[in-house]
Parts: sequence; structure tokens; C-alpha cells
Amino acid sequence: MKFRVGIIGCGRMASTIEDEVQGLQRGGLILPYCHAGGYIEVEETEMVAACDIAKDKLNAFTERWNVPRGYNDFRQLIDKEKPDILSITTRPEQHAEAMIYGAENGVKGMYAEKPLCCSLAEADAIKEAFQNNNVFLEFGPMRRNWAVYRQARQIAESGQLGAIRSVLGFSGNSIGGHFLDTLLYLLGDPEPVSISGTLGKLHTTDGDSNNLRFVQDTPILSALVRFD
Repeated sequence: MKFRVGIIGCGRMASTIEDEVQGLQRGGLILPYCHAGGYIEVEETEMVAACDIAKDKLNAFTERWNVPRGYNDFRQLIDKEKPDILSITTRPEQHAEAMIYGAENGVKGMYAEKPLCCSLAEADAIKEAFQNNNVFLEFGPMRRNWAVYRQARQIAESGQLGAIRSVLGFSGNSIGGHFLDTLLYLLGDPEPVSISGTLGKLHTTDGDSNNLRFVQDTPILSALVRFD
């Protein structure tokens, strides 16, 4: 039995990220790879369809990866193809709608690129839809799945390092989310009790602060997270 896979969003992370990093392998560094390439390496999965609103990207994707059917509307893909698994590789502002629709219409597992969504309200809606329909979610920050970090967490939890009082680290470019998730994982996923930050441009269309949305992925300039 093979799991039926649908790809929603046929751009860089779905299809072409390997083209950017070929020849950059250094030591034990694991470089990114696209969703389509990953599914091809897994015998238990088959890509049955892809979706993108840009016809040129959709056509390029289906031709490159030999995907039999393409759609311009993710609802049609989900309704007609009945995928077991979805990859959500659209722009962040399209994540929530596609994820919720998939969860409520038979999809049982999804991998969503980071950031997961664009507002607290969207995050709450995604959580509710996935919990109500027993859908498994994996998303962007994936270092916690690498053997080297699992071993590091085991060492930290064993007490060999004593009581961990502080951790220093650095991440360049746009991979701060990976660094933060890795840090939390190595420390045992402590529960945050408060979060504050200085943000870039935000806007809301209805005056509700829960619906504040990032404008064009403007980065967080600084943040303070307090843990229990």
C-alpha cells in the first residue's frame, strides 16, 4: 500500500531548493531538499497530484517530477484525489485555509513549511481542526528529527552536563526559526509562559489584535520568551 500525496504550492521548497545548494556539502551539515525529492525516496508514498495558482510553476513541477495531475484550486485536488498526505509549500498567508480544509476533508497527515501561519487566530483554528479530525502535523523546523540532535538531547537529559543555565548560539540569514526550535528541543521543550517582542510591519483588517498579520514576511526584530 502506498500513501497518496498531494503537493500544494509548486515553488522553491516543493521542487527546486536542491538546485541552489548543490556542491555546498560541508562535513556533517545536512542541506535542505525539496518535498518532491523526499517523497520519491520513500517507497510507501506516491505523488498523485499537485496544485499551484501559477500555471507555469504547476506545469514545470508536474513535468519535472512526473506527477500525473495538476490543479489550480487546492479544494479540487483534495476533493478529487483524496490524498492521505499533503505538503503545504505555498506562501505563509495561504497556509491556514488549505490546512484547515484538508484536515476537515479526509487528509490524515500534513507537512507545512515554516512559518506555520500568519496570526494567533489562524494558529488556533489550525489546532482545532487538526485535533478534531485526528490529523498528524509536521512543519518546517525539522532539526529535532536529525540523529545528531536527538543524541545531543539524550546527553543533556542524562545529567552529564549538569544543570544547564544558559545556551549561546547564532544563526544567519533567515533560519532563526530553526535555531529557536532546536534550542527548545535540546532543553526538553520547556513550556513558555509569556512572549514579548518588537515586530516589523503588522496590520489587521478588523481591529482584532488576534488577527494581526505579518506584511511580506517582515522579520521579528527582537523577542523575549519566558519559560515555566
